[in-house]
Amino acid sequence: MNLTDKLLMKRDGDYKKFSEKLTPETRYPVIGVRVPELRAIAKEAALKCEYSFLDEKHVYFEEFFLHGLIIAYAPLPKEEKLRLLLEYLPVIDNWAICDCVASSFKIFKADKDESFEFLLPLLSDEKPYSVRFAIACLLFHLVPECDEKIIAATRGIYSDERCINAALGWLYCEMLVKDYDGVIPVLQSKTLSAAVQNAAIKKARESFRIPKEKKEYLLSLKK
Repeated sequence: MNLTDKLLMKRDGDYKKFSEKLTPETRYPVIGVRVPELRAIAKEAALKCEYSFLDEKHVYFEEFFLHGLIIAYAPLPKEEKLRLLLEYLPVIDNWAICDCVASSFKIFKADKDESFEFLLPLLSDEKPYSVRFAIACLLFHLVPECDEKIIAATRGIYSDERCINAALGWLYCEMLVKDYDGVIPVLQSKTLSAAVQNAAIKKARESFRIPKEKKEYLLSLKK
C-alpha cells in the first residue's frame, strides 16, 4: 500500500468539509485527513525512509501536506533537508500546510543564528507562502533569542498579501509576549505597516499572556 492509499483510507467526509472551509485559497482537492493522522503517516514514512513519495507527482491537498511533513521528520543530514525544503516551498498555497510544516522543522532550533541566515532570503521571496513560511519559522523556533535580528529583517516588509501581514502580526504578538520591553518601541515608532501593526495589536489584545493594562496601552498604538 502506497502513501496515497493510506491517506485515502483515512478520509473523513465531515473533516473534508471543515478543511475546505478553513483553506478556501488552496487549489488542491481535499481528501479530508486530520492533522494527527497526517503526522502519524509522515513519521512512519520518515522512519522507514520512504522517500520515493517525494519524487511522485501529487494531486491532493494531503499529499502536499504529507510531503512537507516527511521532509521535516526525515533523519537526513541538515543540508539535504534544507535542499528538499527549498524545492518544496513553491508548491505551498495555503496557510494550514505552511504553518503546520513550519512548526515541524525543529532543526531550526539547533543553531538559531545559522537558521536565521537561511530564512532571511525567504523573507523577500516572490511567492507569498514562502515568505509566510519563513515568518512562521522565525515565530516557532527563533523567538525570543533572535528578536533584534527579526525586527531588523521584518519591520520594512510592506505587502498587499493578507497571508504575509497576518503572519507578521502574529510574529510581533509573539515577540511582545516573550520580550515586551524589547519589542514595544517598534509599535510605538509606528514604522510597521498599518496592516501588520493593527494585526499585532489585535492578536496581543486577544492573548491571555499579556496583562490587561498593557492591552489598553496597545490599543492606543493602532494606526
